[in-house]
Parts: sequence; structure tokens; C-alpha cells
Amino acid sequence: MELTESQLADNIEETISKMGKPKSHGVGFYLDDFGTGYSLLSYLKRLTLDQLKIDQSFVNDVFIDQNDALLCVSLLRLVKA
Repeated sequence: MELTESQLADNIEETISKMGKPKSHGVGFYLDDFGTGYSLLSYLKRLTLDQLKIDQSFVNDVFIDQNDALLCVSLLRLVKA
């Protein structure tokens, strides 16, 4: 299932509590457009996400803009921690 930051921000505690049952049945959760809105960094460790999709505004120029590349690398390291 795909979630966006704006969906999570509306009621993140309820969303977290509802993710458990589908996860136990093999449903994966993906956070889309990460970095475009609320960037709920404090909740990343509690969300049990299977994939984090960094917004295209951050990744479009990673091969030509060193700052964009460093930002994406930093985001990846952060979510792996």
C-alpha cells in the first residue's frame, strides 16, 4: 500500500496502529513523495515501511548536481539508521 506524507500527517498515530494487521498478512507499505511535505522524520522508525520513495524534485538532478546527490545520499543513510 502506498502512503503519502500528507496522508500520514492527518492522523499518524491511527495510521501506525492500523498498519500492524495488514503487515502480518504480507502487505507492504511504501511512503511516496518523501520530502515534499511534512517530513515526519520522528515517525520513520515507527512506521515499518518497506520502501521510501524520495520525491522526484530531489532525485531528478542527482547525476548533475552535487548538492542533490549529497542530499539523497544523506536521506538514504538517515532512513537506514
